[in-house]
Amino acid sequence: MEQNKVIKYIGVIALIALIGFKFARRAFGDAIENIAIMPYIFATLFVIFGLYIVVAVREQHDDFVTADKYLMLKKVLGDCGIKVFYYCIGLFFFIIGSIMIIYA
Repeated sequence: MEQNKVIKYIGVIALIALIGFKFARRAFGDAIENIAIMPYIFATLFVIFGLYIVVAVREQHDDFVTADKYLMLKKVLGDCGIKVFYYCIGLFFFIIGSIMIIYA
């Protein structure tokens, strides 16, 4: 995926989240004012980032392993090993984000 598309999608998701938050504030009034929203936003970003990594590995986007700075890691782990490594990182971010949402 091109860098410009990623930035565009992140911007669209952030805009939708802000519009949803504004709508929730108007709809629920004072009830939403008392909610500490920052931990939920941070945890949601962890979940989205983890899912993004897992989907990228699952769909076999090899762009993240063709860069020069990852060649040493690719030599050590191999093609299959690097995909497992990134899959584990994605699952880690997803699980940590989920735990943060549950206990926030």
